Amino acid sequence: MGVFRGLINFSAELDSSLKDYLTSATVFKGTSKEIQNDLLDCMLTVSQDHIKNKISEASFVSGLADETANMSSISQLVVVFRCVFCNGQPVERFWEFTNPPGHDAKSIAEFIQASLEKIVAKPEKLISQSYGGTNVMSGQHAGFQAFMRHA
Repeated sequence: MGVFRGLINFSAELDSSLKDYLTSATVFKGTSKEIQNDLLDCMLTVSQDHIKNKISEASFVSGLADETANMSSISQLVVVFRCVFCNGQPVERFWEFTNPPGHDAKSIAEFIQASLEKIVAKPEKLISQSYGGTNVMSGQHAGFQAFMRHA
């Protein structure tokens, strides 16, 4: 419950209407799993919109993707962005945990390429990409990096 409340407080810093609601609400407890999931989805949207706005302001962007297993040993892809602003300040932001449609190099490459196109409006800002964590990432001709070079 502590992490959830921390996420609510973080989101309230980004969204003044949520902050106003949380300070004036007399009934809200946020304990229902359905309410928590709905709020987490909303917080993700608010956070990702904020990150997209910051990426659009940044001079340069770097994307990082790594495949990892969650607590149930299910493979997930984590995506993180690093930005450099005009004043030279570097910032790193978590984007998402996701389950790509497949776990082969081509599926992951196509999934990440589609995600990058939605997030980074100006591809010339994307100065680096890094990937790791899975055996499909390697291979000069059929590995993940080969697919990304041709995307």
